[in-house]
Amino acid sequence: MLALSFPCAGCAILPKKAPVTGRQYDIDAINDASGMYSAAKPQAKPQAQPQPELPEKELALRYSFGGVSRDGKIPDESGNGHSGTVFGATPANDPEMGKVYYFNGVDNYILAGDLGYFPSGTISFWMKAEEVRNYRNPFSTNYAAWDDCIRFEEYSDEKFVVGALGLGTGFFTSSLKQMRWYHVAYAWDDKAGYGYLDGKRIFIANHPDPDTSVHPNIGNNAGYWKERSLNLRNVAIGNGYSSSPDRFWKGWIGDVRVYNRALTAEEIESISTRKEK
Repeated sequence: MLALSFPCAGCAILPKKAPVTGRQYDIDAINDASGMYSAAKPQAKPQAQPQPELPEKELALRYSFGGVSRDGKIPDESGNGHSGTVFGATPANDPEMGKVYYFNGVDNYILAGDLGYFPSGTISFWMKAEEVRNYRNPFSTNYAAWDDCIRFEEYSDEKFVVGALGLGTGFFTSSLKQMRWYHVAYAWDDKAGYGYLDGKRIFIANHPDPDTSVHPNIGNNAGYWKERSLNLRNVAIGNGYSSSPDRFWKGWIGDVRVYNRALTAEEIESISTRKEK
């Protein structure tokens, strides 16, 4: 695998990895030609303010996992009819989070289907890894479609990242721990992607120049891939990049949301403090 390049001063460098074979490319091998990545500086904690109203009308998908419908599917509480089809994952009652689903890391996942094109948006979910292991995907926007997706990915060295061809790569943490709940949110607009962990903004990753290459071994330019990445054609929970065994999530996932715009930092902080029990 090739290391992601960050040519700007002070930017983070993901460690180099051995090249992969075939068409499989890991997130940290995506060549963001713009190289524009900046970690958000810690800010002083503001005085307590009333929580903003959550933009429920702008939800494109919501699974709180509170129950199943008569046909055995997970109801979409956004009202948009994207019921979830369950493949092996099992409901669980977590003492901290309440209603969640468990994924066995072998062949479990949930499909939400085609949500459409999102020029801006936000993906939000809770996750707890039973083990931290290379390439497991808790969420992807296009199941088993290889490079045509936004995907979240963990690594055995405790890194957790998000990436999409044409959008760039974002680095959430280098100390992901098993058996701990995290709230993950990734928002994007026409300029950049914004990553949040437990309600705090961790990075801003500018989208690459649309005329640049995304990877020396992948055809088409960043503009082409950006359009494909923004099309959420087959949203998957518990897997995504491929059907390879090492891509299945092992652990728990709760309260999955997709919004049709980039939420503000205040809105994401509010979501991250409202655990469903």
